[in-house]
Amino acid sequence: MIGPLCMGGARFLVFDSYIPAGTLILLDLGPWHQYRTLTNAAEAVVSGLYSYGLLKSSPRLLYIASDGERTEMCYQLDEFQGFKNDWPLELFSPQGPPDFKDLPVYPPPDNSNGVR
Repeated sequence: MIGPLCMGGARFLVFDSYIPAGTLILLDLGPWHQYRTLTNAAEAVVSGLYSYGLLKSSPRLLYIASDGERTEMCYQLDEFQGFKNDWPLELFSPQGPPDFKDLPVYPPPDNSNGVR
């Protein structure tokens, strides 16, 4: 797990060990009154992940959106190309996609002192 990361105004985690090599899963963290969703920040997120070298060996970029929707972000090099609904189940073992129910819940950052 990598993160939480902030790119393009979105706050999210990157999972690279729950699934087959060559696939990343992003989990949108929010809180969405303070941060953009992954869906709304897709172009900046893809560009940022590529510049950090995280997409160079990962052909699939899947994410769990703020509404719980499981979606694929399509990209070419560092450019976002669009979305595909539903995860390609053929990527996963017979047990199916990873279950994220036991992940720690990250509380919103304390902004009482004005520092972010």
